[in-house]
Amino acid sequence: DLDAWWGSRGGLASSSLFTHIDARGYKARWDYDSYDLFQRGSQQRSTGTWVKETDIAIYLMKGNVWISRITKAPSTSNPKEQVVNITGMAAWFTRPDAPTAMTISMGTGAPEPDQWVAPTSPGEINASGLEIIKHFEGLRTTAYQDSVGVWTIGYGHTSMAGPPTVYPGMTITAAEAEIILQRDLDIFEQGVTDAVTIATNSDQFSAMVSFSFNVGLGAYQDSTLLRKHNAGDFPGAANEFLKWIYAGGQVLPGLERRRQAERALYLSQDYSQFLRTAKTADPLAASSRYVAIFIAGLVALTGLLFGLYTLLSKAQKNHAQKQSETLEQLAETWNSQKLQSRQTGTSRVKLSRVK
Repeated sequence: DLDAWWGSRGGLASSSLFTHIDARGYKARWDYDSYDLFQRGSQQRSTGTWVKETDIAIYLMKGNVWISRITKAPSTSNPKEQVVNITGMAAWFTRPDAPTAMTISMGTGAPEPDQWVAPTSPGEINASGLEIIKHFEGLRTTAYQDSVGVWTIGYGHTSMAGPPTVYPGMTITAAEAEIILQRDLDIFEQGVTDAVTIATNSDQFSAMVSFSFNVGLGAYQDSTLLRKHNAGDFPGAANEFLKWIYAGGQVLPGLERRRQAERALYLSQDYSQFLRTAKTADPLAASSRYVAIFIAGLVALTGLLFGLYTLLSKAQKNHAQKQSETLEQLAETWNSQKLQSRQTGTSRVKLSRVK
């Protein structure tokens, strides 16, 4: 019979937005206008609140858990009725996420909803997350402009993160860079802690701290990555990291590797493969690089020696040619003078002049 009530509105099969249905079937409660209102309200449930009534209490719900409750009490005048002090309910409707929908779940025997418990998060970045930040930010003790022109110093510190203000020509020591980094991390750790609404493990938390450290807390808190994480869609949230790889409309290889490292850490996978100085680098590959460098050096040295040999050989050949030409000129001069002396009967050139 209930299916006929919603037949013109998609049928009972499409009524998954109703958490429970009153077993007594109060048809009058489900007129068309209230149905539309309920449908619109249910679409807001993922980010807002809603009201649920059971045999025991009326609840202010967020997600599938209650965050406030008003318990029913037996009526003193009519044992078949219950009374509720709704004074506290007024505060429910002054919230920024005030409820816009309600479900009735009475007489069903279904269990009462669970109470909301504040999510737990580590609150502090772990060693892996810190390694990713230090690796990709790099230590710079003299102020510089990053890829988008923002003045930066230390481990990626900018004026937007708080003091000290970064200015051209500014210099700091490595020890001062560590102090600044820890102070910056306090801000981003708190920002991530405030943003998550579900239990978050250390790797997830640290990956999101590294991410927000790079893109800013505002961008992180408005991101689809955070929304998917809070919805429990961890694979979907992990893939969101890979969308944040652009600067000035161009893909930056270093930024792409950082996102891959953060994604791997978020999933508790091996992130070190995306670091240039990965501590798990293949020793065989490293040895191959050294061999290649040695061979290249040997080839270069051989080329240099061959060049020197060619140069010396050419110089020696030129010297011998010049010496031969000089001797030929002297011999030619001597023969000419000798012929002249025979004709005149006098010897003007001594043989000893030509050696």
